[in-house]
Amino acid sequence: VDGNVEPTRNRRDYSDPAAGDIVSNVGKLVLGNTAFTTGNSVFVVPEDDIAQDRVNLVDGIQHSGGGILDFQVADLPVGGSVQVVLPQAVPLPNVPIYRKFTEANGWFPFSATSGNALASAKRVAGICPDPGDVAYDSPVDGSGNTILVAGDDCIRVTIVDGGSMDGDSVRNGVVFDPGTAASDGPVPVGPGDV
Repeated sequence: VDGNVEPTRNRRDYSDPAAGDIVSNVGKLVLGNTAFTTGNSVFVVPEDDIAQDRVNLVDGIQHSGGGILDFQVADLPVGGSVQVVLPQAVPLPNVPIYRKFTEANGWFPFSATSGNALASAKRVAGICPDPGDVAYDSPVDGSGNTILVAGDDCIRVTIVDGGSMDGDSVRNGVVFDPGTAASDGPVPVGPGDV
């Protein structure tokens, strides 16, 4: 995976050409620690790999089925931010949220504050828009926090190096993000329910 000639682009899952590319606007995109240490050559990791020797895995929130994506972006300006597009295997569910995992906190909702942000969009001709594309919606809730849109199949996360959404919380030019889409609302029951 790290041999990619485009440091800001890597295939989500090399066994599935339709899976799409994970793309960052800056830095070098590489496998996250869990994906790397478990011998995965793809960014999608099984929940069991994330849960190994960790706490708070089962907390009643249903992950969307789009997979847990484990990546890091290196070579960032210290304290800077990065936008990363995450193609989803399935459309976002009703009341979609993005969840992060850290060893210290287990699973928790992504907080779109202090420079961290979320946006979503639909694929065009099977491809997610690049990070800076205007196709990304960023509607806000009553508190002014950005939210995701049910039915979209691309998520763009903006993560500040050393901020609360950086998996290591250290200003070191690298952001870590094991995370996944989930539903914070009713679970879909039929094909017409996103």
